[in-house]
Amino acid sequence: MTNNVFTTTDQDGILSRSTTKPVYLSKVEIEGIQNLDDDFLKTLISPLLSTSDHTVNSLNNAIRETTTNFNKTGLFEKIACSVDNDSTSLLAANIKYPFTNEVLIPTAAKFKLSQSQGTLTTLTTSTTTPVLPNSNNNSNDFNNESLFSFDFLNSNFKGYADSLLFNYTLSSINFNNNLSLSYNSPLNNDKKNQLLIDIYRSYSNNQSYSKHDQRTYSVFTGYQYSNFYDIKHDNNNNNFSYLTGLNIVQDEVLNSNTNLLENNISSKVSLINNFSYNNLGNYDPSFNSSQSSSKNLIPSSSGCSLALKSEVAGLDKSSRKFHKLAFDSTFYRSIVKNVLTFEQKILIGNIFPITIFNNSADADKSTGINVSDKFFGNLTGFKKNSIGFNKDDVYLGGNSILFKSSTLYSKFPKFLSKSHVLDPLRFRLSLQYGDIYSNVDDLKKVFQNLNIFSKFSEIKHINKLSKVFATNLSVGLFYSTKFSNLDLSYNIPLSNRACDISRPGLQFNASISMA
Repeated sequence: MTNNVFTTTDQDGILSRSTTKPVYLSKVEIEGIQNLDDDFLKTLISPLLSTSDHTVNSLNNAIRETTTNFNKTGLFEKIACSVDNDSTSLLAANIKYPFTNEVLIPTAAKFKLSQSQGTLTTLTTSTTTPVLPNSNNNSNDFNNESLFSFDFLNSNFKGYADSLLFNYTLSSINFNNNLSLSYNSPLNNDKKNQLLIDIYRSYSNNQSYSKHDQRTYSVFTGYQYSNFYDIKHDNNNNNFSYLTGLNIVQDEVLNSNTNLLENNISSKVSLINNFSYNNLGNYDPSFNSSQSSSKNLIPSSSGCSLALKSEVAGLDKSSRKFHKLAFDSTFYRSIVKNVLTFEQKILIGNIFPITIFNNSADADKSTGINVSDKFFGNLTGFKKNSIGFNKDDVYLGGNSILFKSSTLYSKFPKFLSKSHVLDPLRFRLSLQYGDIYSNVDDLKKVFQNLNIFSKFSEIKHINKLSKVFATNLSVGLFYSTKFSNLDLSYNIPLSNRACDISRPGLQFNASISMA
């Protein structure tokens, strides 16, 4: 978090006598600027440049707005400002305030900035280990997975707080890998309006659950608005962002070992529209934020995070024509001085085929919905992407999804440690359930038979839940900081459905970032 210091160095006491005292801003001094575009700098200090005639109160407000502008660029670790009489200025000597005929006081605003390092290189390693696998399951399903991620970030690429991010991620299992290059740039030197460009390439071996490999290339170009960067916005709550743009994708299915899926190459051009809202506190939505590394931290206050994601494919002449819609929400409630935090997550989504055919059985064929477009169910306590709708034990995803989880986090008593070392450590008890469906009609049946969104007691009806959904109860310890995450949990799958592959037992996850 940027440290802001505002002081008034007023040796004669003139500026502190009255907030309505007329002053003349004769000088703005800035120390500590490095590689910042001149036009962008003028935009940042525009509250001070708009006029030179101020009262003490209006000058203080302009300085605070300018300090907020510096803060929201994310480029400065410390921001200090002082205001003093400008004894060297003769500009205001004969200038009088028109209403009171008082001589304006020549004043200088001085900023001292400590600019953060322009580039950042981060290495992240993570591992997932089933400590006590079920002896009845195939041991090949319990290979430890280690992920290696390399990030290089330039947060001031061309001098106006535009960001360039390179990411490469490699998995120890079958050498699955992702590579991306992302660039965002303020429009008209205004960071609340940004241009985004993202180039992405991935290769994934999905033989363990869907009997095929997949290679994907994509280019996204779009626009993002975020009120977080608006100087008039109170960034302690009610953060809203909107993203829209075109996504060009080419998918290639390789090494298919099932007659349900043929090796092929397909493409799509889709319109992306994403809306997000949260009131969980000071939150920077950009990928170059230092807070992005702490996205797994448990909020210290009650609130919610909401996201609505929409993709309309078929803007070109390709066969992939559909509307994919998903709503993701998380609600937090903290009580007893944040000792107890309740978290509830809900994810619901559906793919609506855009087709002139009436036969729903031909929907996937007629609209060209690719396996990469589908929803997959990755639920704790079960094999990866191996729950719900499948054909001959081949999981190719579904057109509808419903997931819900309820979690209780609890701090440990202070007497266990004299320091705050244990503060990031939480006890966690979580109930998760969900399913993947072939179409929206199957999803509707669930709402008709089991209304989980009103007056439904999950604990009281847990037996009923386990018959309808893949259901898991998890208990364990969770430790999270900006640079590390540790998760030790014991998973108890409560459902015993033939369409799911459960993985009960003790599981350990760990990730460490080094900058």
